[in-house]
Amino acid sequence: MISLEKIAKALGLLLVICSIVFILIDLQLLMTNWKELSFQSYKMVGSGIPQRNVLLFDIFRWTLLLVGGIGLIEKNILGWIFPQAFLLLSFINSFNSLVVSYSIHQQINLSSFAALIIVISFMVVVFRFMNLREVKEYLEFNKYKRTWLWVSIFILNSIGLLIHTIF
Repeated sequence: MISLEKIAKALGLLLVICSIVFILIDLQLLMTNWKELSFQSYKMVGSGIPQRNVLLFDIFRWTLLLVGGIGLIEKNILGWIFPQAFLLLSFINSFNSLVVSYSIHQQINLSSFAALIIVISFMVVVFRFMNLREVKEYLEFNKYKRTWLWVSIFILNSIGLLIHTIF
């Protein structure tokens, strides 16, 4: 039987690899199109490149996942906080995309709806996994007040939404 420590470390490594790949893709888009992105005020620049605030928001989201993966590998409480913050931000982003698409076109965009369903299913799986007694013991969850852990998740989400709105 595979131990919880091996599962958590493998999951952490997978999260680190995925987040690094997506961070590098977003950084490459941001750096190669910085001049065009600085002067545009609408959501897409010419060839379908997302606006600067969207790229910064994505980099922030993937950084949350990177820190969460490192937390799982290192057996740290950050492995509990950051993946859940990433999923909540992803849910907010998917839901926002669906609502904006519906308000503009007066119909539900199938790709936005599918993305929302995928994010919700990941949320259910990850929240259930992270709240297993064994996982909480592995990450030494009981050393911290539960309220402060959830407050930190919502603070990270607030920072992400500010990045998306302000920049």
